[in-house]
Amino acid sequence: MRFLLAAIVGYSVGSVSFAVIVGRALRGIDVRKHGSGNAGAANVGSLLGVEYGILVACCDIAKGMIAAIFGRAIGGATGQMVSGAAAVIGHILPIWFGFRGGKAIATFFGSCVLTVPTVVLIAGALWLMMYLLLRHVAKASAIASFSLPLIGLVLRLPWQQILYLGVMGAAICLRHIPDACASGEGNRFEF
Repeated sequence: MRFLLAAIVGYSVGSVSFAVIVGRALRGIDVRKHGSGNAGAANVGSLLGVEYGILVACCDIAKGMIAAIFGRAIGGATGQMVSGAAAVIGHILPIWFGFRGGKAIATFFGSCVLTVPTVVLIAGALWLMMYLLLRHVAKASAIASFSLPLIGLVLRLPWQQILYLGVMGAAICLRHIPDACASGEGNRFEF
């Protein structure tokens, strides 16, 4: 029952789409109908200005962290992972915004900073290396997301954390594959 509560809280928090809120508040637009069509910080930044993109990214990171904190309070370390995973799903498929959300990198980062910080640092370094090598943000994101459970295995993390990283990494990787395969889309950063 505790884990179900953690999932509900995480999903509810993750479903708050700051990109859509900021777009509507500042310009009266739904950012999902403009630019890249993504409900994320990069699209907000390109449509409304970099400062608003940074604001949305920070809010998305914060909601991942908030979900993880509530999850830990409700159900310990496992509750933290459940709530963090649910927040990522909420960002991708937000109930409050017609199940059309973003790509969840920032939200996942926020939850992982508290759950598996070492993995986040290594995956971040891998992302930067892949981006510098490929000059393609979506490919770098897909590779870094795919590598998450492998990093967990190398670090000999508990199987629960490796499972968490595998499921969430696969979800985020799948969200980036269309952009990774599309030509001319590589330098757009999608959160």
